Amino acid sequence: MDETPMLVFGAGVRKNGFRDLFLATGLDAYLPADVYSLAITLLLERYVDFMAMVNVGRMGRVTFESQGPKEDALHQLEYARLLLGGTQWVPPSAFQQTIEPGARFVPKSGSHPTELADMFARDLFEWVRQGCTGDPKRWSRFSPKIYGRGNRSMGTFGVKVFPDSDIRERVERHRMVSGN
Repeated sequence: MDETPMLVFGAGVRKNGFRDLFLATGLDAYLPADVYSLAITLLLERYVDFMAMVNVGRMGRVTFESQGPKEDALHQLEYARLLLGGTQWVPPSAFQQTIEPGARFVPKSGSHPTELADMFARDLFEWVRQGCTGDPKRWSRFSPKIYGRGNRSMGTFGVKVFPDSDIRERVERHRMVSGN
């Protein structure tokens, strides 16, 4: 993994905080109400920033691990919603110009790159669950692979923890020490 040329992106949604601070209060009407949709949104905002910065001359591709027909359709719907409507921070044109119009789905397989994504997702989950202070199993190996640009804030860092108002300092500290 250390020698594999890759960048990683992730979103950790703290469900209780999201429910209590945003859903119950209606604080931000721009956010999707579903946790998985929110994670897709946060993740793709960062991926679109990356794609816009590298300007490779081709469209980015999004591949999800298949979770079943209904779940895949819901994830495709959220993906399409982002391409058509954008987000509060990223206009639809940015999504349309940088990523393919349809997400792809692959079944779980032990030899597919989505297995690396699963490992990173697990470590990210553990790190967020530990208040962004722990050191999960492969965290030290993934941290240098996290996308980062400029000051690594406001969508220019490949990992978003949400909501983060009570732990923002810890998240920002990690942004500064990750190896990008």
